Amino acid sequence: EVKGVANADPYWIGYLASNSFNTGAPQDLRRFNAAYLAWPAQPSLKVPTASSTSGVIVRDMVTSAGKFVAVFNTDTTAKTGVQITLSATRMGFVSSVQDRVTLQNLPVTAGKITLNLQVADFKVFYVP
Repeated sequence: EVKGVANADPYWIGYLASNSFNTGAPQDLRRFNAAYLAWPAQPSLKVPTASSTSGVIVRDMVTSAGKFVAVFNTDTTAKTGVQITLSATRMGFVSSVQDRVTLQNLPVTAGKITLNLQVADFKVFYVP
């Protein structure tokens, strides 16, 4: 699911499952679903140079409700200290971004945020 959302604009995700559906990792599925619901169902653009680390994909979206940034760890290992460069139009007076799932504010330093990402992580940020 993380790779699908990282590489496209899926508005629906279908699960083929029987009455005994079990992912084997319910905590990861809950984390993904929370981020998926926080990411507006509108077109976004992949920003290939935004991440300092390979395997981490960044997508930008501008909506009538504001600007959003999604960060995906598509690699099979956790990543620490990943720097995400925000688009030039956002670097002006922005001092923090808001995690749309936890509602915590993260500091922006020199137009960048620094993240630690779990395997198959998906994070959504609102940029004022």
